[in-house]
Amino acid sequence: MGPRVAQFFGVARLNFLALCPALDNAISESFVSTLKSEIGVSRYPERQTARASIFEFIESYYNRVRRHSSLGYLSPTEYEQATMEEAAVA
Repeated sequence: MGPRVAQFFGVARLNFLALCPALDNAISESFVSTLKSEIGVSRYPERQTARASIFEFIESYYNRVRRHSSLGYLSPTEYEQATMEEAAVA
C-alpha cells in the first residue's frame, strides 16, 4: 500500500509483510532447486539454448512425470488415468 493510501486511511506507516506474513517464495525456490539438480548448473552458449533446455525439462518431466503432493503423490498422468478409471466404474 502506497504512502498516499496509508495517509488517506490515517495510517502512519503500513507494513505490507506484517499484514501478509505467508507471502514468501518457497514454491519458486523449490522449483529452481529441482531444476538445478535435474539439468545442472551449466553455461549455455546462447539464451535460446538455455530456454529450450528449461522448456524441455518443464514439459517432459516436471509437468508430466514428477509426482505432485497435491495429487496424492501421483504423476499427473497417473492421476488422470486413475480418475478416468474411477469415472468409468461409477
